[in-house]
Amino acid sequence: MHRQHDASKTLGPRSAGLVVRLHEQGRALFRIADVRRITGLSAVSARSLARQMVDRGVVARAAPGLFQLVPYELGRERTFSGSPFLLARA
Repeated sequence: MHRQHDASKTLGPRSAGLVVRLHEQGRALFRIADVRRITGLSAVSARSLARQMVDRGVVARAAPGLFQLVPYELGRERTFSGSPFLLARA
């Protein structure tokens, strides 16, 4: 089934809470383990949440298993390469 991407970057309560906690911790990069720790979700549900956030353009896959928050200042942009120094450090 092909899903069409919505142009808006909407957040549900769980993903909004995750984004807020990541911002509070000063973390632009995160892994599924971080999603699980912050939300209390199972591994399967945490991966599903991360995938939904990628689909909405809220986060971008930086590497396998590594995600990066897409700054809201980029508007409707859904891709973000971020800082190569941050990625190298991760």
